[in-house]
Amino acid sequence: MIGMNGKPHASLILGTNIENPGAEPGEILKAIFRREDRASVIVFDEIEKALKEAKEAAGIPTDITVNKNFKDDFLDFPTPTNECIFIATVNRPQDVPGFVADRFAIKVEVLPLAYQQRLEVNLKRLCPPISAIIRETSCNAKAKMKLVLMPKMSEMNIKPI
Repeated sequence: MIGMNGKPHASLILGTNIENPGAEPGEILKAIFRREDRASVIVFDEIEKALKEAKEAAGIPTDITVNKNFKDDFLDFPTPTNECIFIATVNRPQDVPGFVADRFAIKVEVLPLAYQQRLEVNLKRLCPPISAIIRETSCNAKAKMKLVLMPKMSEMNIKPI
């Protein structure tokens, strides 16, 4: 996974020239090295939150016209990325440059859960015994929160927002 949030430079993806102090390969090459397989799954996380240069660099290894000969600036040697599977997570698709968005052929929109569903998920994760009590209680979600969860949060020194 390549965390793109706030990243300013293309070197995140393309690496830095070996002649520069502190030079290192880009995250694409690192992922392939870690897996020791060119058929790696590479996730660009929150691609729209990167600065322009880094966002645009994400379009290079995903470009089918050049990805058979992708060159990381560190090695300066062709490393095919045409066998990689690229996934991008995005919160605001309108903030991704069009040519980069076009490189990701399948778009899946994941809608947030409804309030009641989020409450259930959190209760199951935070306090499994409490979720059973809440299901048995016949009142609405906010009343259940006040009745059951708030006292438990107080015991755990958790303050509601």
